[in-house]
Amino acid sequence: MFIKGDKREQIYPSQFYVDQELSVAGAERVICVIVNAKITSYEAYQGEARVNYKALYRAIYKDAEGALNSYEQAFDNSAVIKSPIITPKSHIDPEISVISSEFVGSSDVKVRAAFEIRGYCIAEFGFNAVEPDDGICKRVLPVEIETIQPIRESEILASSSVDIKEAIDKILSYDTKVALKKVAAATEICQIDGECYLHLIYTSGGNLLSRCVSVPFETEILAPNVTEGCEVYCSASASSTTITLESGAAGSGLKIEIVVGIKGFCVSKKEVMLLSDAYSCKKELKLTAETVYLENSVCLTGVYEKLSGSVRLDEGSKRLRSVLCVCPPSVGALTASNNGSLAVEGIVSANVIYIDEDEQLSLATAEIPYHFVVSRDFACQDNLYAKAMVTCLSAKARHNDQIELTGDIYIEVFGSGSTPIKIITAMEELGDREQNDCAISLYIVKPGETLWDVAKALLCEEETLIRLNPDLKLPLQGGEKVLLYREL
Repeated sequence: MFIKGDKREQIYPSQFYVDQELSVAGAERVICVIVNAKITSYEAYQGEARVNYKALYRAIYKDAEGALNSYEQAFDNSAVIKSPIITPKSHIDPEISVISSEFVGSSDVKVRAAFEIRGYCIAEFGFNAVEPDDGICKRVLPVEIETIQPIRESEILASSSVDIKEAIDKILSYDTKVALKKVAAATEICQIDGECYLHLIYTSGGNLLSRCVSVPFETEILAPNVTEGCEVYCSASASSTTITLESGAAGSGLKIEIVVGIKGFCVSKKEVMLLSDAYSCKKELKLTAETVYLENSVCLTGVYEKLSGSVRLDEGSKRLRSVLCVCPPSVGALTASNNGSLAVEGIVSANVIYIDEDEQLSLATAEIPYHFVVSRDFACQDNLYAKAMVTCLSAKARHNDQIELTGDIYIEVFGSGSTPIKIITAMEELGDREQNDCAISLYIVKPGETLWDVAKALLCEEETLIRLNPDLKLPLQGGEKVLLYREL
C-alpha cells in the first residue's frame, strides 16, 4: 500500500536586483525614494515557479519653489525561483521584501532595489508500506501522517482614528506591516488577533516629519478546511491602506483603514499502523527496510525586541544640524539557528533625512546589525524560517555628527521537527524454513529486549512463550530465562 502525506518545505531565499527609471516631473531635487513590493500571483512548474509581483516606487522631492511633494509609480514584474520540491501541482506561499534601495538623479531618477523572495511549498510526501498476509508474525508501529491543506486568503478591514499633535499639511508616503499575535481555530473558523504598523512621512508647517502608528484588530475568517483537531498557521499582509486627513485647530486627526489579507494552512493528522519488522515460523522471508523521516512537531514563536544603533556622517559631509525623519526601514540578511537556543540575526537598513549646516536636506543610510536569543526552549530543529519587521524606528541627532536610532522589531520563527523510522517496504517468501530438531530451547533475555525479540530469536509466536512461561513478568527487564518446548 502507498502511504501519502504532506510536508511544508522551505524554499531557499532568492535575492535579485532590479533597475528602474522614474521621471519625476517638476522635481528640482529628489530627497529619497521608498520602494515597496507585494506578491500578486504565481505559476508553478517542475522545479521552479514564476512569481509575479507589483513594485511601488515613491519619490519625495523638492520642486522649483522649495515645496516638498511626492510622486509614485507602480511596476508589474516577475521573478523565477527554483527548488527541486516544486511541481506543477504545488501550493506555494511566497513572500517578497525589499532589503535595500539606492538612487541617483534629480528629475530623471535611476533606482536600484534589492528584492528577496522566500517562503514555503506544500509538497506531497509518500512511501510504500507492506501489508503482510495472515500467518506472519508482525511488529507494527503507530505513526501519525500529516495532511496539509491551504487556507484560502481572506480580506478583513482594520480601522482606527488617531490624533496627531501637530497639524499635518500633506502625507507624502507610508508603509504598512502586519503581525499576527494569536491564531485560534474552531470548526471552519479562524480567530485572529493582530496589529498593523503604519510608518508615515508627512509635512507639518513645511517641515518633514515621520511617525509610527499602530492599528490593532480582532477578527474571524471562514476556513472550510479547518476541522476539529487541526493545527492552524497563518500570515498576513496589507493589501491596501487608506488615510483620511481631518485637520483641526489643535492638530490633525487621521482615519486609517487597512485591508489586511490573511492566508495560511491547516495541519491534520491521521494514525496509520506500519510494519517495522516481521518473521515467519515456517517460511524464510526476505525483508527490504527503508528509513523514512516523518514530521512530528511544528513550532512557532513571536517576540518583540528593542532595536538600537547609530550612524556617523561620512568624513567630508556637511555638518549635522537636526534630524527630520526616518524612511520606512527594511530587514535583510535574516537567518535563524537553533544550537541549544533559538537565535535570530540580521541587518536593519533605514534612510534618515536630516538638515545640514547649510540648511539643506541630506540623506544618511543607517545599517543596524542585531542578534537576539528568541527562545531557549524551541524543540524544532528543521525548516527554520524567520520573519522580522520593524514596527517603529525613530532617530535623534547626537554630537560629533552622529545619528542615534531606537525602535522596536517583531520577530517570528517557524520550524518543524522530524523523527526517522525504519519500516518494511517489501517482503518476499523464499521457501520453507528448516525446522529446529531440538525439543527444548532456553533463552536468556538480554537487557533492552522485548518479548517480540525473544519470540523472533526462537522462531515462535509470543502467545506460545506466554503460555509456556506463566511466571514471566512483562515488560522484560533482562536476565529472565525463557523456555520453549517443541513437539518433534
